[in-house]
Amino acid sequence: MKKAFFTLLTIVIIYSCSSSKKVQSEPMDQLSQADISLTIINPDTLTDYEIKFENGMPVSHTIEKWVRPDVLGFIGDFDRFRIKFTKVEKVAGLLYSVSGVWSWYEDEGFVKNIKGYIYLDSIKLSPSEFEDYDSLIHRTECGIIYATVELNDDFGNAWKGTASYEYDVIEGKYHYSTVYNDSDGYSNNAYKGVMTTKDGEKVCNWGDFRIPGSSKHDIGCGVFSPQGGRGWGNYCMVDEDSILCERDKDWMNMHNVPWQNIDWAYEKVLETIYHKLISKQALTHEDFLALMPQSKNQFWQFWDPAHFSEDGKGRDYYLDEAVMGEMDKGDFEIIEKFLPACWQWSDGGVAEETWEVEYHLWKKYPKQIESIAQKAGYLKMLMGEINTIEPYI
Repeated sequence: MKKAFFTLLTIVIIYSCSSSKKVQSEPMDQLSQADISLTIINPDTLTDYEIKFENGMPVSHTIEKWVRPDVLGFIGDFDRFRIKFTKVEKVAGLLYSVSGVWSWYEDEGFVKNIKGYIYLDSIKLSPSEFEDYDSLIHRTECGIIYATVELNDDFGNAWKGTASYEYDVIEGKYHYSTVYNDSDGYSNNAYKGVMTTKDGEKVCNWGDFRIPGSSKHDIGCGVFSPQGGRGWGNYCMVDEDSILCERDKDWMNMHNVPWQNIDWAYEKVLETIYHKLISKQALTHEDFLALMPQSKNQFWQFWDPAHFSEDGKGRDYYLDEAVMGEMDKGDFEIIEKFLPACWQWSDGGVAEETWEVEYHLWKKYPKQIESIAQKAGYLKMLMGEINTIEPYI
């Protein structure tokens, strides 16, 4: 990373001494004095100006703010690549430091940390086509900022490429441009470059709304719509479902299951029942049956904190309490489906918790629990754990 930093500093020195850039010196000078880390490079929300027309002339406007979508990206032959800048800070002049997280389909979907730098190279001013519009919202400049991007992680992977940011200067402040955001092909914050791994270089591009260089892989018209596979298989399903779309935004916090292995149909069950529980709705027997994990990945989705409610408790707490309570009441159909999953797949803190529950259930329903363990092939393990736990209870 030091090498990358000095490379960028060299660029700064060369740029400041160059006479060939004098034509754009005024916009670049203004840009160097501004901080666009949260307004253009990495904004949380975007600002749209809705214009009211009368007799073909703009007469007034309203401001609408909306959440910036998750970044879209790919590596190599369109493997899904996920990246999020968690922190962007201005270092000096045109140089910005970046940190964040990333993961991709072929790398098992585990989240890794990245750090690096963005250097703003140049500006291409765009001639305004709407003077009345500019006057109405006080837009004095628009164009594209071009930048050099260098990133690294702790696993030897590195990225180098270019970025382009479409922007407006409105009332003297830099804004992420949302002009034409309802048009086919609209995009912004587009990154193009390569990812260097131990296996060589791979194309790695990403952007907001569209991905540069995705060509035939993007079959959408009004919105981005990828062909399935390579990590994109569930993209459209998730994007069109409000519950799963919210959950998908938490991808970088999924510790128990890599994001590309998530069973999204089961995830919707977990989310739906979790929302029932936090709103104090009673669960039906069918709800409890739907919660029962059928695979290792489902089991760990059940135990993933996912997100936290206002009381500071994760989703797993509510699901755990509900299932444990149902088993404690003597619902042996649930017990027979849930305990074998715990015996087969749990470990760590989850195993410790479930063994305490199983011991409690055994004390209450010894014959039934031993019968379930016998059928599942875990009776010896159960009795061994009981003998270990009992002296301390």
